[in-house]
Amino acid sequence: MRLGMPAGLFNRFFVLLWVETLALQMGQNIFNNLISVYAVSLGYSNTFAGSLAIPYMILAVAGRLYGGYVADTRSRRTAMWVGCAAFAVGSVAYLVPALAVPVALLLFRGLHGFGYAAASTAYSAAVVDVTPREHLALGVGVNWTAQGVAQLLGGVVTVALVFGTNYSPVFLCAALFCALGTAAALLCDYEKGRAPAERAPRPAASRLRLSDLVERKALPNAAVVLVYYLGIAVGTFYTVSLAAERGIAGGGLFFTASALGMIVSNVCLVKLADRFGRLAVLLPVFTVAAVCDVCLAVTGSFSVLLLAGVLYGVAIGAMPVFQSATVEHLPPERRGAGTSTLFLAMDLSMGVGPVLWGAVIDLEGFTAAYLGAAVLTVAAAVLLVIVFRRRTGER
Repeated sequence: MRLGMPAGLFNRFFVLLWVETLALQMGQNIFNNLISVYAVSLGYSNTFAGSLAIPYMILAVAGRLYGGYVADTRSRRTAMWVGCAAFAVGSVAYLVPALAVPVALLLFRGLHGFGYAAASTAYSAAVVDVTPREHLALGVGVNWTAQGVAQLLGGVVTVALVFGTNYSPVFLCAALFCALGTAAALLCDYEKGRAPAERAPRPAASRLRLSDLVERKALPNAAVVLVYYLGIAVGTFYTVSLAAERGIAGGGLFFTASALGMIVSNVCLVKLADRFGRLAVLLPVFTVAAVCDVCLAVTGSFSVLLLAGVLYGVAIGAMPVFQSATVEHLPPERRGAGTSTLFLAMDLSMGVGPVLWGAVIDLEGFTAAYLGAAVLTVAAAVLLVIVFRRRTGER
């Protein structure tokens, strides 16, 4: 056990990081659920509502790089609390009617992107630090369950706290959750008292280099995630629209089902990967993702939609396996950069994906988009085999 680190998986630092993850993900889910409809309720166009994603994505990239660099060269805690606090501050324009103007909404939405990316990069690296080596994969998976719980609770909170066109209570709730995340991050001072060899040294070079921000060893896994999540993006952004277009009532329950699938798979997949090997687990998961897309391509049934939701949750559950595979062989001073590199691939997919699939839907319809996503998932599976089998001892 490392100096100054409590024994056991569920030590106090691990629990604080889970609380921070839940709090930040609650803010993220609430705003993701409501940002478009809120903008339209103010009288803005759907085009403007969609454009709020632009500053979010630009500053999310900056947040990933900042979070990884600061986590490696200064402290994980600094990047965590700054990110959570930035997300909380980013909620101000959505609470104050006088600030509900285009420039402010775009700027503060950008703060959401920066804050979320910085904090989630840093706490993902911190989880690896505070988890006993023998429980690394399980620890990463358990931390990811907070995202599934937040997806479940986010929908409940959204329904309970939106009153007509008054969104202030639910946005205040998101801001308070992020304030809780900030407090949890500040209390997570596990780096205090660590052995000097475990501290992340500052780069010797006086100039910041690209290699300080991007971890080369994480790039192969990042390439697989990039292609895989391009396929995932169609389900994330267009399934509710697909349900509405086909007259399937209760389309939003797709995400409730997916949250349940995600929570279970976050823990089960990493344990199975430890026993049978990552490739042996990820290939069936990629197959599940492709089947999910095919089901959604042809369905007109509510029950099939719910089944696809569970499969979609299982598909998202692959990310903890990728994370543990990426960081387990990295030294502490490169875990932030490695996590940042991996998550940047996911961010780019979820930014480009909606544009790509939206264009396909406009031109060819939902069936073509979801079948296209299935084909892309198969391509990601081929890339996965190539990347993992090139590694010595990788199964």
